[in-house]
Amino acid sequence: MALIDEKINFTIWEQILTGKLTFAKVGEYKGIKFIFHPREQGHNEPHLHVKYQDAEISISLISFEVIAGNIPPQRKRQAVDWCKKHKSVLKKYWSDFHEEIVA
Repeated sequence: MALIDEKINFTIWEQILTGKLTFAKVGEYKGIKFIFHPREQGHNEPHLHVKYQDAEISISLISFEVIAGNIPPQRKRQAVDWCKKHKSVLKKYWSDFHEEIVA
């Protein structure tokens, strides 16, 4: 169950801050990829994008409910459980990437 360390390397941070990077993969589990889109606009709720094969969902970092998209039910449960387990780090990432603190 890989979670990329809270200290994303300097090169990735530089690309995020300069707008050269449109997403940051923060973890992977059983083929499920967990991704933030730094500087993503137009969303009211802190969330994480989850990709599995050709499908994608967004998971709320507040309620941990799926707020958009669809992936197979078993993978959806695994993704939600993974997010709950890593919620403190994921909320820190959201706060860092969006200059918004998530409690």
